Amino acid sequence: MLADAPPTMPLWYFDEEAAQWVEEGEANLVGNEYIGEVSHFTAWNVDMPLDPRTFVAGYVLDCNNEPLANIRVSVGPLLITTDGNGFYKTNIALGFDFEVKVLQQYNVGLGSQVIQVPPINTGGGQQLEDLIISCPTTISGSVQSCDGSNTAASIYAKWSSGGNLIYSEDGSFSIIVPIGEVVELTVITPNNFVGHTTVYVSNTELETVLPNAITA
Repeated sequence: MLADAPPTMPLWYFDEEAAQWVEEGEANLVGNEYIGEVSHFTAWNVDMPLDPRTFVAGYVLDCNNEPLANIRVSVGPLLITTDGNGFYKTNIALGFDFEVKVLQQYNVGLGSQVIQVPPINTGGGQQLEDLIISCPTTISGSVQSCDGSNTAASIYAKWSSGGNLIYSEDGSFSIIVPIGEVVELTVITPNNFVGHTTVYVSNTELETVLPNAITA
C-alpha cells in the first residue's frame, strides 16, 4: 500500500456555511505520512477526490422537535456540524453504503438513532429522515469548600462513552449527561482542591439533584 501512495494528496477544508469540503493546497508524502501546511484553523482532511459524487442532507431535532445548532453529525467517516437551523449537508461518493448518526462522545452526551443509508447511485442527492436527539438529563448540585461555603470550580462529568466539562463561578451547577449511565463527577477549585462523587442517572428522571454538596 505505501509503495503505491502518490507523492502528493489534495488538502480539503470544511466550509460550514456552504456545508461542503473545499480543496485548497496539497500535502506531501514524508516517510509514511502526509504533511501539509494549512492557511486557517478549521476542519481539514487529506484525501483524493471521489468522482462521481452526490450529497446527503438532513436536520437534527431535539426531543421536542426543535432544531439543534452546532451538533456534530457523523456521516460515514466525516463529522459535519449543523447550522443555526439544525441543518447539515455534505458531499459523498456514489455507490457506498454508510451510517448517519449523532454520537454521544462528540456532543456532550447527546445521541440519536442510526440512519442506515444504502448506496446512492445517482447524482441528485438525498434528503434523509430527521435525526432525533434523545431527551438529555442533567445533574445539579453545588461545590463547597471545607468551611461549608460555595466555591467556584470546574466540574467534569465522565461516563462510559464521553464526558462534559463546565465552569461555575458560584459553585452551583447543572451539567448535561446521558440517561442510564454511571457518571463520575470531579470538581477542581481555583486553589486546585479536588472533590469526587459518583452518580447513577436513571432512565426516567430529567434531572438528578445531588442531596449533598461536593466538598473540595
